[in-house]
Amino acid sequence: MSLIWNRYEKSYCGHEWLQYIVKRILVPRGYKPSGIINWFTQGEYWPKYHTIVEGNSVRKYKGYNKNQKEPDREAWYEELDAEWENYYQNWFKKLIRDKVEFLHERYDHSHQKIVLSFNLYIDKDIVQVSFDRTNICEARYLYRNLINSNGIIEHNEIDDNDGADVDIETCDTAKDLIEKYILENPDFLDNAIV
Repeated sequence: MSLIWNRYEKSYCGHEWLQYIVKRILVPRGYKPSGIINWFTQGEYWPKYHTIVEGNSVRKYKGYNKNQKEPDREAWYEELDAEWENYYQNWFKKLIRDKVEFLHERYDHSHQKIVLSFNLYIDKDIVQVSFDRTNICEARYLYRNLINSNGIIEHNEIDDNDGADVDIETCDTAKDLIEKYILENPDFLDNAIV
């Protein structure tokens, strides 16, 4: 009955995709689409546009169309912030519960070897680790001092410029957690997060 926005943050080449869908899929199958979409692009002045679809015609114009509801950017940002906060809260809780999250296997150019990347929950901190199956090659804090406050995980996010070095004791704990995880999950490589 309709094409609707999936609420994702960005839609690259949305007008061009709409042209493709209308002209190559809908119209050839006998559909006669019609409608108006008001939209904006990211940039210094947030340029405004609208697209009008009438049958096989898909036209883009500058400015919003007055016959269609104007996008509510503030409400959308609030919704997006709430979605991200919910996502991160769920991620924090899962990592606190599981202690280990395998990310992927990759070639580390600085160490010139294949490493495994993990996120680990250690002593109220989240640490990201590269492991070459023998030693910790690199470890850095992502979040410090996670605290569960009435079901909400509060934390201190580490800025990349803060020099978030991990101490030797934490590296030893990380190595133990990873080795135990690999031993208990022999097919862990199948669970890589892409």
